[in-house]
Amino acid sequence: MMKNKLFFTICLFCNLVYAKEPNLSFYTQTGFEYDSNVLKTFDQSQSGFLTRLLLHADGNFLQGNQSKLSLQYNVGGKIFFDHTEQNMIIQSFDMPWSIQLNKKQNVLFKTSFKHQNENDDRDPDNLDVNEDFLSVREEAAWTVQPNAKNRLKLQGQFGYFHFFPRSSFSFFSERVGLEYRYQLKSRIWVSTQYGLSFQQFQNSDRSDTEHEFSIGLHSFIIPYFSLKYQFEINESSVDLYDSTNHRITLLISHLFGQRDKQEASLFSIHFLATLQVRNFPSVTAQSQEGVRFLLTGAEDQNFNHITLKLSYHPRDAWALEAKYSRFSNELSSQDIHFSRDLYYIGFRHSI
Repeated sequence: MMKNKLFFTICLFCNLVYAKEPNLSFYTQTGFEYDSNVLKTFDQSQSGFLTRLLLHADGNFLQGNQSKLSLQYNVGGKIFFDHTEQNMIIQSFDMPWSIQLNKKQNVLFKTSFKHQNENDDRDPDNLDVNEDFLSVREEAAWTVQPNAKNRLKLQGQFGYFHFFPRSSFSFFSERVGLEYRYQLKSRIWVSTQYGLSFQQFQNSDRSDTEHEFSIGLHSFIIPYFSLKYQFEINESSVDLYDSTNHRITLLISHLFGQRDKQEASLFSIHFLATLQVRNFPSVTAQSQEGVRFLLTGAEDQNFNHITLKLSYHPRDAWALEAKYSRFSNELSSQDIHFSRDLYYIGFRHSI
């Protein structure tokens, strides 16, 4: 153990000595949004308008010949016109450190942090639940590419999620995964993956084990295309929380329109859709699990999700953005309907 610590300390010191000057970039983003289900309820939805604000910082602080240490930091907030009890501040950062061991092997270490702090006021109908949470995660991945057509990745992570209003929603998690990719043609890959994850909930005897099996097709050309099918089996120590899920994810990104002679794109369009056929009969509007899925920042993981985003780039530093997102529980075994639609328009400016 001490030898391993000494090895990585020496590697870090050597890279710091030979590191290049830090490369920093920033952008701000602001806009207006309409939310059809502000309080995230199953059967008593209330709509409202809000303003979104975001400051993003991105920096490469360690750029040696064989390694790269980066930092991405975001701080932003939501300010509601009427539902001021939903006002919140959100902070997050990611710190990936990539090391190229040799021509065929690479390791990645990544630290992630996210904190959300919502206004403590309550709505007149007492439907709002405070959504303060803290999430911390450590990840490690080892990628081996013996030749141009084959790639194998072994990854692991552990983390902690703390939900301040209800400690029973807080949990420790661990995950290991193995992914294999094969190159069909230039920039076109197929993939298959197996993942095994564990969750241990606080102040509860509940612990979950989930198995994930997936296959995918990925095209790294313009337009970018990715299609993935994943089958999930969740086995819980509490039988009511056992579930199965068929998840299909489609991502398409396209750049079009030439802005100038440098061939910069004038428009970009992104489409992301996740269809889930989920069987979890215990999740309803009144159940603890139903509330947990809605309030812990996990909507896109547990509900059908569609996002369509269009960006207009008149200049390098400016972009006008319009986005539509929808979350719903269609095709699940839930007996009470849930849906939430978001309409956003705003601009982004690179500093």
